[in-house]
Amino acid sequence: MTDQRVAVLAGGFSLEREASLRSGEHVLGVLRESGVSADLLEPGPSVLERVRDYDVAFLAIHGRIGEDGTIQSMLELIGVPYTGSTAPFSALAWDKPIAKGVLQKAGLPTPRFTLFSSAGLRELGAAQWIRDAGELTSYPVIVKPAACGSALGVTRVQTPEELPRALMHAMAYSDFVLIEECIHGTEIAVSILDGEPLPTTEIEPQIGKYDYAARYTAGATRFYIPARLDDAILESATEVALQAWDVLGARHLARVDMIVDRDGIPWILELSPCPGLISTSVFPMAADASGLGFPLAVERLVEAAVRDA
Repeated sequence: MTDQRVAVLAGGFSLEREASLRSGEHVLGVLRESGVSADLLEPGPSVLERVRDYDVAFLAIHGRIGEDGTIQSMLELIGVPYTGSTAPFSALAWDKPIAKGVLQKAGLPTPRFTLFSSAGLRELGAAQWIRDAGELTSYPVIVKPAACGSALGVTRVQTPEELPRALMHAMAYSDFVLIEECIHGTEIAVSILDGEPLPTTEIEPQIGKYDYAARYTAGATRFYIPARLDDAILESATEVALQAWDVLGARHLARVDMIVDRDGIPWILELSPCPGLISTSVFPMAADASGLGFPLAVERLVEAAVRDA
């Protein structure tokens, strides 16, 4: 791999810019320590011209542009191999309600949800729609943007009175919003490297929920690898995660976020085709726990990008 010139694409203009830069810098350091010629490039007017000078693009851009198929389409257009899912399947995973619909059609467990839109609220009567949703929904529920990452804009709603504010908060991040059934249980994540599952990670926030701060602040969350669940449940969760990988067309790497309920059923919350890659992120820790190590995982990702170009 040392003869490949790698452009690590990170940063961007989304609200996840800081987390993306930290992921990119971590990957950049690993590549350079392995003797690879690598540079970090940020999205901007000249990035496509600059990236032509590299053999491979390692994608670490979180949020829009990086996860919705945009940068993937541009790299395909100019013929530069890149890590991660292809453009259409990146767009599919990025759009939570469509991805959940695909999962449901495949018979995979994912929480039930109702979809709201800002246009619908404006044009069909916001007050009545919100009131009806409050009356017909069993609480608590999870309100989240339909297209956003790193748990931004997510609120756990306990009562109907809290719902309008949570919807408005989520709509600051996306025009479409999900009201999702709240599954009670153990939060886990299954990381997948080139189709192979890594050890399952159990996630235990020290305070509150596993939100943006808990994801990117050292010590804010306790992780257990492997998760403290029965072997049969871990095997079932891994199998469900691999099925999600297949039906959502994931490639090279992904993290499948799940909650295992009291009956041992693993419910898919979402699949991230561009997971966080800082040292305290789930994917690098799972790679280390597997015995492979994150540096070798990065090497395999670069090789996979070249292989699948």
